[in-house]
Amino acid sequence: GFPFDTRDDNDRGYYDNVHAVFTTGTSDLKGATSVDINVDINPATSTTTMTVSPTTVAVGGTVSLEAVVSASGGFTPSGGSVQFKFRKASESASSAANLGPLVPLALDSGTWKASIPSLSTGADGDAIHEAANYVITAEFQGTSQVGISASGDTPLTVTKAAPALTVTLPGSGTVTVGDTGNIRAVVSGSPSN
Repeated sequence: GFPFDTRDDNDRGYYDNVHAVFTTGTSDLKGATSVDINVDINPATSTTTMTVSPTTVAVGGTVSLEAVVSASGGFTPSGGSVQFKFRKASESASSAANLGPLVPLALDSGTWKASIPSLSTGADGDAIHEAANYVITAEFQGTSQVGISASGDTPLTVTKAAPALTVTLPGSGTVTVGDTGNIRAVVSGSPSN
């Protein structure tokens, strides 16, 4: 047999009329041509996994997202990108929204990774801006040689921020029954929507 190696083929796809031709150099054998066949070359399969750390954070905190992508058949996902997505856990997968732009894969200690090292939560401009249960996914966009794939759902719980309460008493710091004066209470902390 003759190997049909497609590792250097940047235009994976469908090939019409592939055939073999046998040419003889002797008078004892006749030359021949095989019948045409069509070859459909699919990209190598990929696998995407991801981690969210920590998986529980108070509004105003930050989380780290990391996706790892591998490919079958000795191929690498070099040149590919990952799109991180999020949705509330109570919503359907089709409602997932992008968490920022595409993140290019980088080779790190022999592993292809994409990450958002410090995703903030809680501010009006943050994608995740309120306390709720969320689902985060990572979608590898594929390359000419490696197919697309998506991670499983990874949960993220964003809790309400715990406010700090400071109470200030007048004067000496003691109040006696019958005294008059103001007691001042100040609440501070990250806002929660």
